Amino acid sequence: MENEGMLDKLKQIYRAMVVTDLDGTLLCSDRLVSKRNMEVLRELGKMGVMRIAATGRNLYSAKKVLAENFPVDFLVFSSGAGIARWTPFKILKSYFLEKRDVIRIASFFLERGLDFMIHEEIPDNHIFYYFSTGRENPDFWNRIEIYGEFANPISKEEIVNFSKRATEVVGIGATPGDYRLISERLSPYSVIRATSPLDLKTIWVEVFPKEVNKATGAEYLRRMYRIPVEKVMAVGNDYNDLALLDWAHMSFIVGNAPYELKERYITVETNDNDGFSSAVELWLRTVG
Repeated sequence: MENEGMLDKLKQIYRAMVVTDLDGTLLCSDRLVSKRNMEVLRELGKMGVMRIAATGRNLYSAKKVLAENFPVDFLVFSSGAGIARWTPFKILKSYFLEKRDVIRIASFFLERGLDFMIHEEIPDNHIFYYFSTGRENPDFWNRIEIYGEFANPISKEEIVNFSKRATEVVGIGATPGDYRLISERLSPYSVIRATSPLDLKTIWVEVFPKEVNKATGAEYLRRMYRIPVEKVMAVGNDYNDLALLDWAHMSFIVGNAPYELKERYITVETNDNDGFSSAVELWLRTVG
């Protein structure tokens, strides 16, 4: 009972929540965080505001851009497939696709003629298996080159007999039409559109367990720490932030986001001009 009481006290330490995407939002184009954004993150911590970085990056990739002492409280990674406390680091929750689901999704991607990757379970989901149709797909091969030590080719026969659970299956080089059809045909799953963080234009279609997106990851933490819904803000820049931006009480989009997204949310400066800090300052004026 004493431990439960301590936990209740810990849950009261956050009076509000700020959720930010990383690439193209909090991170500048050089994938560093500006001095102003760092200062704002630290100030939020002093104010008792929970700071969450919500990213499509897997854990291995996130740790390449976030130091151990980076001023966030939690990390929602792999588009919500994993949730972790940042310091001291601990994975709190993760989701996975069963073997039969992996085979179903990958088989549909084969049918559509898409190049795709199957990522292992968290925390090892930086390791992946890839299938190429042989068509020209520079972004696909660029990713394999970057993560070559973790990339493993897979054949059609091996896909049909795939024997592992996985975090996700991601198609690279899709069209908007592919995304719509995949969303319709694979409706038992969470289908998320994202723009490649590598060439900033290629469409990725990521398929996860149904519960997975950045919003459900943030909501898990909001409920755990009993933060009022009206005290939640989010800022993002891409299609994989849509669930998060629609969920938050107050949402912002940075100026470098696609035009159609800027029509839906409050637009602030670009990521290279401290858009994150601008969003936080606007939000603070409303919450007091």
